[in-house]
Amino acid sequence: MTADSNRTFTSRKLDWLDTLAFDRRLSPLAFKVGFRIIQHVNASTGRARISDATIADEIGCPARNVYRPRILLRDTGWLTWRRTRTANIYEIKFDNVERLLDLMTAARDVRKEQWQRRQNRLRDHALVRNLNQPDCAPTRTQDCAPMRNKHLREDTLKTLDCRKGKTLSVKRVNHADNHFGGRAFPVNVILGS
Repeated sequence: MTADSNRTFTSRKLDWLDTLAFDRRLSPLAFKVGFRIIQHVNASTGRARISDATIADEIGCPARNVYRPRILLRDTGWLTWRRTRTANIYEIKFDNVERLLDLMTAARDVRKEQWQRRQNRLRDHALVRNLNQPDCAPTRTQDCAPMRNKHLREDTLKTLDCRKGKTLSVKRVNHADNHFGGRAFPVNVILGS
């Protein structure tokens, strides 16, 4: 087998797996069974010889759970098989691949058109929003709430009051008769210069 024929077989195998995953008639377990079967396909003969027990071991389910997905894969035209005493001999069918690749391309084109329409709507909405707003929006200064630096041991904080340009000294005061059960929650604010 040459490198080109091996690459061609690998490409066909990957296309088969892509379209198998796209087929909405199949269950996730049927995809797993099909995936394991095609991993055992010989590139020269196009056949795989594998038992249900081996498939079950490789996908992590009981052997009795392989039968129905295998029937589903046969009924939907993905493979055929014949039984021997020790294993099944599977033959992969590539009849569905071209049709499903066309469906995948069409679905991708529809998604791309939908994305393009969303982008156009967002761009148009942004243009309308910018036209409705004045050129120079008034700016608003934010209020600076004094907060204690949690990494300092002392219980005071100096900060600049954004509105008045004055320095605030904030001290926590421990009042015995406050509404917080005597804990140091109330704060006295002393204006300085």
